[in-house]
Amino acid sequence: MLSFLISTVTFSVAAYVLNRFLDAHGIDSTRSRTIIVMLLATFISIGADWTIAEFSGDAQAHQKNVAMSEALHNGDSVQILKMLAGF
Repeated sequence: MLSFLISTVTFSVAAYVLNRFLDAHGIDSTRSRTIIVMLLATFISIGADWTIAEFSGDAQAHQKNVAMSEALHNGDSVQILKMLAGF
């Protein structure tokens, strides 16, 4: 939940800063500029979320799971459902 909140705040701040930066450089506010700002803010937000996951240890939790191909090969339906649900 913490990473979601930080990611959301990071997106808002990044979008605001990028818009101010582009306004300062005299770039007109067009639809393509809006899309670029949203994409860059999304990438920055994903980066913040990844950083929080790395520091809190959540990134290693998913690496302990069995690979999807191995679960399919074994036919373990419980493990397949857990992987699809994200557990």
